[in-house]
Amino acid sequence: GTFVSVRGRLYEDLFTNVVATAWDQAGGLRPRYQTRTEVYLLTNWKGRFPSGAFGLLASLAHQYREPVTFVAGSTTYRSTYSRTVDAKLEIRIMSGTISWQLRNLAGDIFDQVPGALMPRSVSVYGIRWDFRN
Repeated sequence: GTFVSVRGRLYEDLFTNVVATAWDQAGGLRPRYQTRTEVYLLTNWKGRFPSGAFGLLASLAHQYREPVTFVAGSTTYRSTYSRTVDAKLEIRIMSGTISWQLRNLAGDIFDQVPGALMPRSVSVYGIRWDFRN
């Protein structure tokens, strides 16, 4: 198969991460094509917060995967293609981070594993805190 990865800075605090895999043919548990593209803003705004006490991460990601074949005993199952768009926002103040993710923004219904439908849109949020001496 062929694997391609491109990541880096697009402009100032704007970055990208692109990963693509293409196989000569699909196989058991292996899609023929699979891609993930992410564009994100990552900044500490040092000009406004010189102490580094603030950070911001905002990203938008797109993932695509061709159908996959699963074999269970003598039965063969085939999943549908999957395409998701995800968004993430993280705000860091000192050592605490508030995080919010919206997965499957478009609300597509698909099964990455036959018989197990992925949920429409899912919102995941939380707070992380880093304690150290």
